[in-house]
Amino acid sequence: MKLKQRIVRTVIQEIVADLDERANEIVLLIHWVGGRYTEVRTPKVKPGQHRRVTGGDALEVVRRMAGRWPDEQIAATLNRIRLRTGAGNTWSESRVASLRQRLGLPAHAPAVNGPLTLTLDQACKHLGVSNTPLRKIIKSMELPAVQAAPGAPWEIPANVLETKWFRQAIERIRAGRSLWKQRAADRWTLKLPNTERAGE
Repeated sequence: MKLKQRIVRTVIQEIVADLDERANEIVLLIHWVGGRYTEVRTPKVKPGQHRRVTGGDALEVVRRMAGRWPDEQIAATLNRIRLRTGAGNTWSESRVASLRQRLGLPAHAPAVNGPLTLTLDQACKHLGVSNTPLRKIIKSMELPAVQAAPGAPWEIPANVLETKWFRQAIERIRAGRSLWKQRAADRWTLKLPNTERAGE
């Protein structure tokens, strides 16, 4: 810090601060050693406010996910899409809980009779499949899955997984994968000539 202060004193002769009331900005006029000037403007903070404010994008994600997802999951989503707190920190469960309480948003309340929606991972575990077939169905717009924000977990209605058309779609994908695996195995199987004659 002392070195930085010495550098500033070496290159800057003086800084004159002024206030532009009409634009509600603070104006800094930097007088550099050598005679040049630079004007820097910054918004004036209103009474009762401060600069370390959580961005609107992060607030919107918290509002959409509050009550439907645990604070830990909300924090993971905010970090995944690279949103930060007002102080520039990554999100944690406690930070999300603090913001949610300040905004008056509800905490996560699991459904009494089981979840109404499942994440992609939960749906895969329930069906005993990988996430690839489910992602294909979501991409084809056949599965009514939504996200609170890009990067947030998929929300899949639990009752849809038990419908006949969905089960048939999963079976078609499974059958296609089984056929592909069999063809791949056939391609890599070594076939010796005249094996049937040799065995007779």
